[in-house]
Amino acid sequence: MVSGLLIALAAAVANGFLAVVYEIGGKKKYNVFEFVLYMQGIGFTFGLALSLKRGLPLFNPAMISLGLITSVLYIVAVSSYLMATRERNIGASWTVLNLSLALPVAVSLIYFRDKLDLAKGLGFLGVVAAMTVIGSGSEAEGATRGGLNSRWAWWIMLAFATNGCTLTIFRFVPATSAPLFTLYFFGLSSLIVLFRKLFIRSAPPPGLLWLCLAGAASMWTGISLTILALSIVGHVSSNAGVVVYPISNGLAIPIGVLLGSLLLRQQISRRAWIGVALGAFSLICLAV
Repeated sequence: MVSGLLIALAAAVANGFLAVVYEIGGKKKYNVFEFVLYMQGIGFTFGLALSLKRGLPLFNPAMISLGLITSVLYIVAVSSYLMATRERNIGASWTVLNLSLALPVAVSLIYFRDKLDLAKGLGFLGVVAAMTVIGSGSEAEGATRGGLNSRWAWWIMLAFATNGCTLTIFRFVPATSAPLFTLYFFGLSSLIVLFRKLFIRSAPPPGLLWLCLAGAASMWTGISLTILALSIVGHVSSNAGVVVYPISNGLAIPIGVLLGSLLLRQQISRRAWIGVALGAFSLICLAV
């Protein structure tokens, strides 16, 4: 159980770093399809290398199907999210995106029959509270406050729905097939946007490839560790989804804010520090 929790926490760090990558990509206004193409192409090489190293059969119909579905959902989610980051800062956009963990948690409770005791319930509520507290105080320069009529709200709602479905699929991937899943997910998503790249004749902007390398490494690590944590916790506990998702994705919020302050020089408000403290409280509850 402890090893599974530590792996989930490591996934949260990787996902928090991915938030910084998305933040940079959004603020620099890189072409969404070009950004996705390079990042997913690099992630494909990670999955291929590990699959070959482990001697896994490269043809797996089940993983191909899951990889294709996840690819489409991801492209919609990341495109919507990058558009949203042009409207507001890392806290608000990244918070709402990761609130979508409520979808896989609900599936875990209803479909997988996960059990929710008092400590785990408090931990989940603490994660939601941390994300809400952090996000409610984050507004980018020039952003509108138009509620559901704002551009930000519509983009982030679409990202919320598709990202939640993407996270849910991880629960259906066996840990032993995780390298194959990442191979198909990253490979198929890069192929989907490759056609769009044919119409982009210019060379990649300065810094894009390095940013995509960092994004691919953090995303690939986050996905692989989340699947592994779900498998490990699931073997010793009946509440794998209730425990792992709030840690691997929910705690990515305060971690992402801390990394944003360290790497992007973004100020952490008093509200954000409260959110970080709530995240720490949630981690203790989920680990009990």
